[in-house]
Amino acid sequence: MASVSETIWSCDPGGTTGWSLWELPDDSPIMRLDYGAIKGGFLGYLFWMERNLAVLRPSLIIFERFNPDLGYGKAKDYEALEIQGSARTAASALGIDIVLHDTNMKALCHDDDLKRLGFYITPAQAKVDPAILHTDGRDVNDSEIHALAHAKAIDHEPTMTAFWPEITL
Repeated sequence: MASVSETIWSCDPGGTTGWSLWELPDDSPIMRLDYGAIKGGFLGYLFWMERNLAVLRPSLIIFERFNPDLGYGKAKDYEALEIQGSARTAASALGIDIVLHDTNMKALCHDDDLKRLGFYITPAQAKVDPAILHTDGRDVNDSEIHALAHAKAIDHEPTMTAFWPEITL
């Protein structure tokens, strides 16, 4: 019998939206397929989504939920809220499941995990990586954290065994 696989598009929305695409097979650890940064806030996101979402056709979208009460300084990035609403609408129209993660999901996976697993994108890399070309890789790293946190939260056995064996012993 063939392995069943889920494709996850994970996103950290904002003025610069970080994203990563993952495969979550039943019988092997989660695998990163692609990643990138979408610049231009909400309008940049819409432009990108119109050209890419149907092509990627993920079975699940994971979004970091925008929470204005977290107080991101004086200039709150409400573009994340518009992007979140747009993603929910697109997911509904295309029949794609969407999960909104609160920031507390990041407790399940940290930068140290990304570094250990070889997924972490340094500021130096982000500045020259054609998929990002931004001052840092923070938004992409956060999208990766959400995808890995999801695999951990659902106790995906192959991922847990490969990436967090100390928990599965």
